[in-house]
Amino acid sequence: MAAAASWSTPRFESPCRRSTSRSFSNERERSTPKPDPGSSRTTAQPSSPRTSRPSSESQEGVTCATESNGKIERFHRTAKTEVIRRFSPSTQAEAKVRLDAFLEHYNQKRLHSAIGYVTPADRLAGRQQVIWDERDRRLELAREKRSQRRRLAQAAESVSQTPTLSRSR
Repeated sequence: MAAAASWSTPRFESPCRRSTSRSFSNERERSTPKPDPGSSRTTAQPSSPRTSRPSSESQEGVTCATESNGKIERFHRTAKTEVIRRFSPSTQAEAKVRLDAFLEHYNQKRLHSAIGYVTPADRLAGRQQVIWDERDRRLELAREKRSQRRRLAQAAESVSQTPTLSRSR
């Protein structure tokens, strides 16, 4: 008998989340809600010395606040807008194919303003400076061409506006 396909997606552990699967000694402790120690605390700022990690293991700058998820939530919004809502895939397989194509486009072809209008693949490969230099070179060439056209147009205009001397007898 063949095993059924699993539709679940893998779960990733955040450094901010603690495992909730603890064994409790009594039922009262399980039903009593524990106060949140502070969702805006960073992992580099432990609540007490006994729970602090050694500095080599700390993840400075990783916050446990909802606001820190802004970039990934914005990506999810873009993926939903450009793939899921736009094409309305009817099966999970179709959605996966569409999302894979979107990810390829997003990382390999789409220019991102936050990283200087280069693709993430170019940024990761360290090609952004070469791309920026080429853009600057092309912009300078375009400026020179526009300047030459303006000079030629002004010269032609000035020739057409100069009065011609007519010979009168």
